[in-house]
Amino acid sequence: NYTIRQVSSAGVVTTLAGSAGQAGSADGTGSAARFNAPIGVAVDSVGNVFVADSKNYTIRQVSSAGVVTTLAGSAGASGRNDGTGSAALFWLPRDVAVDSAGNVFVADSGNNTIRKVTPAGVVTTLAGLAGKSGSADGTGSAAQFNIPGAVAVDRAGNVFVADTLNHTIRKGSPAVTLGIDVSHYQNENTSPNPINWGSVKNAGNSFVFVKASEGISSNENPQGTNPDGISYTASNVQGATGAGLLVGVYHLAHPDLHPSLADAENEAVNFINQGGSFTGNGFLPPALDLESDYGLDKPTLSQWLRTWLQYVECQQRVRPILYTIGFVARYLLEDDLKTYPLWIVTDDGNPSGPPTYSQQTWLNPPDWAFKQYRRDLPNGCPGITGNIDLDSFNGTLDALQALTIHASSVRFTGVGGGAIQPPKDGVFQLEISAPCHQIIVQVSDDLATWTDLATVPITGGKGTLTDASAGGQKRFYRQKP
Repeated sequence: NYTIRQVSSAGVVTTLAGSAGQAGSADGTGSAARFNAPIGVAVDSVGNVFVADSKNYTIRQVSSAGVVTTLAGSAGASGRNDGTGSAALFWLPRDVAVDSAGNVFVADSGNNTIRKVTPAGVVTTLAGLAGKSGSADGTGSAAQFNIPGAVAVDRAGNVFVADTLNHTIRKGSPAVTLGIDVSHYQNENTSPNPINWGSVKNAGNSFVFVKASEGISSNENPQGTNPDGISYTASNVQGATGAGLLVGVYHLAHPDLHPSLADAENEAVNFINQGGSFTGNGFLPPALDLESDYGLDKPTLSQWLRTWLQYVECQQRVRPILYTIGFVARYLLEDDLKTYPLWIVTDDGNPSGPPTYSQQTWLNPPDWAFKQYRRDLPNGCPGITGNIDLDSFNGTLDALQALTIHASSVRFTGVGGGAIQPPKDGVFQLEISAPCHQIIVQVSDDLATWTDLATVPITGGKGTLTDASAGGQKRFYRQKP
C-alpha cells in the first residue's frame, strides 16, 4: 500500500503517513508523503518512526504527528557511499533498528552491509564490505554478509542481524563501552528512593564516574539531604560497585572562583580528602571536570590544570583523566596536557566515532579515552529519575578493565631499604623491590613528561638504580606503565 500504518493496543488501525496505492518519494505530512515499498520500521523512545524505504533507497523518519522527512539517502539513487543526508547512498535497505541514543542501524541488503545513521543523518558502514557477499566473521569490513534482511539492537549496543542467505543470526559488538556520570543531583531527584544501580547496569552500562568534590571545600552532601548524613559519594560508589559497575570519582574544578595556582592545589587537596579513598586498587583513574574555559587564556588555564593534575598524580600515584568541553580540548590545552586521558563533551548522540566540535567532525581530532555523548538527557537511564549524562569509553570492556588501578608492588627506597638520600655529587642511588626479573624505570622533572631512564635487572626481588643525570635537582621516578 506504500503506507505506514499504526495499530493501537485495542486493534484500531490508522494510516500515519503515505497514500494507499500511490508510490513516490515526497516528504510531507500524512497522506501528502510518499513511499516506495517500505519494508522495515523501528520506533525510538519519543515516538518517531524510522522506515527502510527500500525501493527509494532511503531511510525516512516519521514524527508522531505524521511529518515525514528523509533522514539519509537519495531517492532513486542506489549506491554504497557513506556521507551525510542525501550524500549517503543505500541499495535496497530492508530493515532498521534504533538505539537509546537515537542512532539508526540499517540492514542494507543489496550492499551486504550493516550501516549506521546518527540523529544528524551521518551514515557510516558499521560492518561488511559493499558489493562482496560471504559469511566471514571479523571486524568492520572484514566481516561479510549475504543479503542481511533484518536488524535489532539491544541496550548494550550489540547489533543482531538476520543474515538471510547465510541462514544465520549474526551479532556485532560495539567498539565502545557505555557508562554514565552522576552527582548528588541524581540522588536528590531520585529521592526518596535510592538510585537503582541494578537497573543502571541492566540498561547496558559498564562504568560510572561519581562526583566526589567541588572547588576548595564542597563535598557531595551540600544540602545535608543524604538520609545517612554522609556524602553521596560513598553510597554511590558502594551501590555501583555492588551492581558490578566499574567506578571512578571526579572533581568539579572552579578556576573561575579560585584562579591562583595555590587555589588549584587546594582544590586537589579537597578532592583527595573527599574522594582519595576511591582512587585505589580496582577503581578507574580519577577525573578532573572542567566545564568551561571561564575566560582564561591558554597558558593560564593550562598551568592551573597542570597544577591540579600533577598534585593528584603525585599524591595518589595514578595519572588522572581530564574531562572538558570540545572548545577547550581543541584550542586551550598545551601539548603536555593532551597526554592525559581525555574525556571530551560532545553531546552529539553518537557514543562511538571521533569527538565532534560545533557538530563538525574535527579534521585532526585529539586522542580520546572517554566522551560524553549525551548531556542532561531527561530520564535517560533506567534506575535514575531526572536528567543524566551518558558517556562512552573508546574501547572494549576488557580495555576499560585494564585501565583500572592496580596496586603496585614495586617500591623505590634508598640503598639498603632506608630513606632516599639527597644526591651525592649529582648522583641518585635507589634500591628497587619488585616481583619480576626486570623493570623499566622512567624519570621526570615535572610529572608531565616521562622518559625511559634504565632497564633495571631484579635479582632476588631487589635491584639498584644509579641516576648520574640528576644534577642535584628534584626528580620523579616510576615504573614504566
